[in-house]
Amino acid sequence: MSEKIMWGFSIIIAIVLLLLLPLMLFSSDSSALVSNPVTGTTMSVTLTVSGEPLELYSFTNSGNVHAVLREEYAVWQTMFKGGFLSVG
Repeated sequence: MSEKIMWGFSIIIAIVLLLLLPLMLFSSDSSALVSNPVTGTTMSVTLTVSGEPLELYSFTNSGNVHAVLREEYAVWQTMFKGGFLSVG
């Protein structure tokens, strides 16, 4: 009898997780959607000839990386309806 009860609770928990997990992952309040700002950039192009690396091109922090103002974000949010972050 106790084995049936354990299987029953296990199945119920599995069904609840199956229904709620996508909601938790893809909800706009999900912690998985935390802002990840870009602070810099780096690029390097290397060619390996006979086991020896030859650096052809490289640069670091090209361009200016800056935060978007709330007003700019609000304009973009209205243009693309349904942004991932809330303003306010």
